[in-house]
Amino acid sequence: MFHFGSVLLTDLQICFLEINFSNFFRTFVRHPEMKGSSIDSKKYDADLEVNFKCRAFTILISRYDSCLHNVKIASMPQMKKRSAGKFTKISTKPEHRRKRRKTMGSEFSDRAPALSGSSEIRGSVKPLARDLKLYLADLAANIDPDMDEEQITSAFFPAAMTRNVLAECTGQELSVTCDREAGNHLQRILSGSQQSRLDFLSRIVYRKGSELVELFQTASGSRCFEELLTSTMSSRMESLAQQRNVLLKCAILLLENMDYLWSNLNSVHTLRCVGRVLVGAGTEDLQKPTVSKHMTKSCLPGIGYLDDDELRAVFNSLLEKVLDWKHKELIVTDYLNEEAFSLLSQDYLRFDALHEGKFTAQLSSEVLKETTEVIHSQWCGKQSSRFWEQLIRLSPNNFPSELYLKHLQTHLLKLSLHRFANFPLQRFLDRCSNTETASLSVMELINGFKDVWNSKNFGVIVSLMNTAKGTEALEQKLFKELQQVLGYKEESSGDLLPLVLSLGKHGSSSVEMEPQYFGSVLAQCLLQYIDKGELTHSTLQQPVDRIVKLSSHQYGSRYMEAFLRSLNTDERKAFIEKLQPYVFQLANDKFGSRVLEAALDRSDTDGKALLLRNLVCHEKELLRTPHGKVLALKYFLATLSQDEFRWAKQMQKSENRQLKYKELLSLTK
Repeated sequence: MFHFGSVLLTDLQICFLEINFSNFFRTFVRHPEMKGSSIDSKKYDADLEVNFKCRAFTILISRYDSCLHNVKIASMPQMKKRSAGKFTKISTKPEHRRKRRKTMGSEFSDRAPALSGSSEIRGSVKPLARDLKLYLADLAANIDPDMDEEQITSAFFPAAMTRNVLAECTGQELSVTCDREAGNHLQRILSGSQQSRLDFLSRIVYRKGSELVELFQTASGSRCFEELLTSTMSSRMESLAQQRNVLLKCAILLLENMDYLWSNLNSVHTLRCVGRVLVGAGTEDLQKPTVSKHMTKSCLPGIGYLDDDELRAVFNSLLEKVLDWKHKELIVTDYLNEEAFSLLSQDYLRFDALHEGKFTAQLSSEVLKETTEVIHSQWCGKQSSRFWEQLIRLSPNNFPSELYLKHLQTHLLKLSLHRFANFPLQRFLDRCSNTETASLSVMELINGFKDVWNSKNFGVIVSLMNTAKGTEALEQKLFKELQQVLGYKEESSGDLLPLVLSLGKHGSSSVEMEPQYFGSVLAQCLLQYIDKGELTHSTLQQPVDRIVKLSSHQYGSRYMEAFLRSLNTDERKAFIEKLQPYVFQLANDKFGSRVLEAALDRSDTDGKALLLRNLVCHEKELLRTPHGKVLALKYFLATLSQDEFRWAKQMQKSENRQLKYKELLSLTK
């Protein structure tokens, strides 16, 4: 029932209320000034009636809509409730009502495209209850992002509170994880308790497989699961058994549902994350996943779980399923061109290299059986070329030579000009340990050096020059080719350095030199050649102001550091004397301070004192900048200003410690 004013109305009376409106208008709503006027009363009645009926009916329906959620509507029959709800939805702002999508997981807006064959897992994760989302948001709002784990635990969320949060999430774990905002709130709340995160993960991995597959296929779900997993797995022995159980269950689930997961970009991130945790890969070996600033950074590096027989067996099965060349018939033509599978296979190549390398060796031998056309087409693909980079980098030492003889010989120039194929070619040149293969490859590319240069694939040029390093005949041929493409003339020897650094854009000595990244790399490579005299002579001929500008440049400073390290003692002393008036200018610059540091490291104690005396009167100014502070503290500038004899002893001790440290490093390599 519904009250309109003091009149009790049913929904049937509401639907037919307009029948009695006309009498109501004629009786009570007639305008008093209309009497005796020339206005057509019938027309006025009709217009007024329509206008009033629309306004009154709108007010009536809006009041009726607001009362639908009242207790009084509960007394209506079930059929009337449905018709009333349908009536309200149609009457109020139909243009803002969206049609429900019939795709998998339509309640989540950040889902990646699902597989066409996964219709049986669609819609298995239910939407999150609004009251639970608000509850998590209120709790997370009290946490300062800068707090560490201990502060969060002591200040806000003791063990009892986190248990209450987990109890509230019971039955909705997947919904919380798939909701982006709720997942972030939950991570902040549980960031103070590793055991609570582990308990939450345990609830997730023991749900239905179809629900977990859908969780991994959502962007928010996969991201939240990865961050919880990477922050939870650690070396804490009291929960190690539970950690292993969670990892084992998760790995088995991924293995069983690989056909649904390998081509979805979100679930591929989960596959990579689980493999990373299993193998204990560190940041120096792999690009680690995005870890929330509220979560602890554990399991990286080196805390692996492959000492467990079950986990090692599942891990090997995952490796085999991803890297077995024969497992997927179309892997050569189709699968590697998919971004998801390309990323997955690249990471699992690294995992295998960190583990045993067995599957990478098998894959390398299988690849050699493919046709040359197939290999070249893969090198020319955007995603597949990245896979080939990793395969060449991690393959056995004899693989580059065999690959060259079977598939690459006489084709290197064509591949070096391609926008994607030049990247695996660079890895191939870097891995050429066989002298004969390296010489053949370099000679093949030297014949088309000008074409490679004009293609602006300078990475190939750098790899080519590094491959030729140590063989004087190849070095001379490459250097002549480089001089020709740069337009270098022997009579103007001072222009060689500007031409190399600017990649031929220098033109003349009057034009300001702008060092390029690859120009700096090429110049550093030439400094390692057997005959480096021309480049060294060109550098020594440069004016002092140009050297200072070059030392203060992002790329030029890298070359100057390498140049100072390549000089002999007499040349270095003569060069440093030219820089004496500009020592403070270099020390007070972000990049120039690196050049000055290289000069100090290569100087003896007297040479250091000669340079540092120019900085004693500027000590306070140096301490205001980070790079100046490093110089002042590393070379004991404060001690030098007070007692030069004591400073010399300190420097001698520091140099001895550095020598011992370098010896230890050389023994560990």
